[in-house]
Amino acid sequence: YRKEAPFLVTTFEDAMELAPKKDPQRSWAIEQIALGIVARAPQVSDQLYRLLIQENPRNAPALEHLARAALANLTKPAPQCIGPARAACVAEAIDLARKLIAVDATHCSSHELLARVLLASGDPNKAVDTLDRAIDSIQDRVVCLRALAQLTSEIGDRSRTTATLDKLAEAACSPREVCVENLIFASGMEMGRQNTRHALHYLRRAAELAPERLDLQRQQAELAASLALHAEAKEIYEGLVRRDPSNPEWPKRLAAETALARAGSLGRP
Repeated sequence: YRKEAPFLVTTFEDAMELAPKKDPQRSWAIEQIALGIVARAPQVSDQLYRLLIQENPRNAPALEHLARAALANLTKPAPQCIGPARAACVAEAIDLARKLIAVDATHCSSHELLARVLLASGDPNKAVDTLDRAIDSIQDRVVCLRALAQLTSEIGDRSRTTATLDKLAEAACSPREVCVENLIFASGMEMGRQNTRHALHYLRRAAELAPERLDLQRQQAELAASLALHAEAKEIYEGLVRRDPSNPEWPKRLAAETALARAGSLGRP
């Protein structure tokens, strides 16, 4: 269906011919058709997802699709959601997102979707509080911590972003690579907020957890150098020279940081 539907389906009626009521795989067929035509015929696709919900109100994929479509109508915004009509679009998006949470409350995506709807509706504080409250009751807590950090950053709540990144950095994680990626994410967020020292703090921890990652060593050295921590940068480049002797970049950087570190030490009283 996914391959053929874009060529066979133009209208809702076409879809019904391909998925008649007596078909034992009707729901699956409708979902595949809806997915296959979403780019070419989004309105028909939405009709099919609405039908799936009518036939099964707990159909999570259909609820998620319609909730995301409703959110897109608010953020674009769609012509039918401008002016006085916007309130109805907001109400529909919130209703769909809440119905999705009722069906799938253990994953972050549904809670993040509701938070995004609330943000688009003009209620940033409620959006953040909604996502924050969900974090301790879901399976993918780390995913939600990342989402919350991004959300608080977008609305300009600097202190809450910092607190969330600290929670992310301290969150239980397994395997080790996940912990490293959490720290890299936190470092990147802080760099985006121009909190270079805090970014370096997270990057140091990531490099300690993954000493085999030369890219993290290089990033740590570059950040340290940008903060005039030339002794730290020098030490890192010394390690890179030993571990990656074929790279001509490391001796050059080591020489530069050695000179800067020496100059800095001579300049101190």
